[in-house]
Amino acid sequence: MAVNKNEFHLKRNDTLPALKLQLIDRSCLGSRVPFDLTGVSSATFTMKNSCGDIKIMAKTAQILSFSGGVIQYNWEAEDTIDSGLFDAEFQLIYADGKRLSMPQIGSIKIEIENDVNPYWFSYLYFQMKPPDVFNLPSKALQTFPLLYPSSFTWSI
Repeated sequence: MAVNKNEFHLKRNDTLPALKLQLIDRSCLGSRVPFDLTGVSSATFTMKNSCGDIKIMAKTAQILSFSGGVIQYNWEAEDTIDSGLFDAEFQLIYADGKRLSMPQIGSIKIEIENDVNPYWFSYLYFQMKPPDVFNLPSKALQTFPLLYPSSFTWSI
């Protein structure tokens, strides 16, 4: 059994596109056919960072096609906060309680790249207003440090 796509790229804070895979099985004659998911009652998705720390632990994945072998994980906002290289896998849970990890050899390589324009900066600029932002003296200097999104520096 092989996964027909083993690398996935997205940017930090993105929740689209979903991670969608078609599982492929090799028949006895060497042809490739969709893996039959009949008997699978649910699927989960797990992802860890390059240090081995779990980022996503057994969150629900969707089975889109039982006969076509298609499964999908829909990203949530907290899943892509951190950039970096990650290893992931799906786990198929059968009705009788048996489990099968996909891919069976290796893992799905996921790269979450840094944003050009960090989401949190947009959030700070448009959603958060520091106290008395409009009542500052005309000589006030407002600085939004790009490396520390939770801090503001105000000089008068």
